[in-house]
Amino acid sequence: MDTADFLLFTTSNPKGERMAELLRLFKSIDDAVATEGVRVRHYVLLQEAITLPDELADWQSRHRTFLLAPTRLSLSRARNLMIHRARADNAFAGTRITAFPDDDAWYPPAFLRMLSDYLGIDSVPSIFTCRYASDPVRIHPQRTDEISAYLHVCSDREFVRYASSNTLFLSSDLASRVGYFDERLGVGARINGGEDLDYALRAYCLGGTRATISTLPLVGHRDWSPGVRTQYYAGSLFAIARSGLGSLPLFVQLLRKVGVGIFFTLRREMSPGQLLRSLGTGLSGAADRRVAIAQPLETP
Repeated sequence: MDTADFLLFTTSNPKGERMAELLRLFKSIDDAVATEGVRVRHYVLLQEAITLPDELADWQSRHRTFLLAPTRLSLSRARNLMIHRARADNAFAGTRITAFPDDDAWYPPAFLRMLSDYLGIDSVPSIFTCRYASDPVRIHPQRTDEISAYLHVCSDREFVRYASSNTLFLSSDLASRVGYFDERLGVGARINGGEDLDYALRAYCLGGTRATISTLPLVGHRDWSPGVRTQYYAGSLFAIARSGLGSLPLFVQLLRKVGVGIFFTLRREMSPGQLLRSLGTGLSGAADRRVAIAQPLETP
């Protein structure tokens, strides 16, 4: 395959309730390929599947590779299996930009084209992030230099606040150096949540703690709910603790995150016992810097 603009990784469970959302993501990508000249290589791992569902048969294409896993996997494990396959295919060397859209995310028209043009500028950071929303903003700059009106180099606090798997885009060379997700973190793993922030912060530190951000919601995804913030607190704290000791600004964010947990407790969103357990789990990331992979990776 010729060099592509984007290397994308998505996992989904066809036995779940997100088939319509997954097809919406496929359509947004395929429309960009067809109408915007964007070149994509998309790996899709289907969990609890031994054959390709009929609904997805028409979505096989030159730029999309389906992988099948017969069991349910954690989000980190599923992504690692796709990364392992992409490494075997030499896909990182054959693409420019890597991203990890969830199966219920999508890209508005012109977004991928705009981002490809922007990240093609030599002087810009190798990481981009933004916000997401169920009604994302559509921008249609006529020239690459007009894109800068919507962007700025972000602070460490902004990066910690906004970086997510759906809004993180980084050079494929940097993604190759970051490697794998920590399988202790994420939905379905021992520590709930934090896997995307951990990966993003490891990339951020490797990339020289520089990233571009748009505070506009440029990626489509269901709106963030404050009801989940305590659910993912320990995982996010673990991610910040892992990277926080190597950077004074990130260490400040670590102290701030501890303060946020105390705030949650004062508001009775967390019990004192939950706070202590979360602090014990989260702060352990400062001492354990390894990226844990539970089992040897095998190409699905």
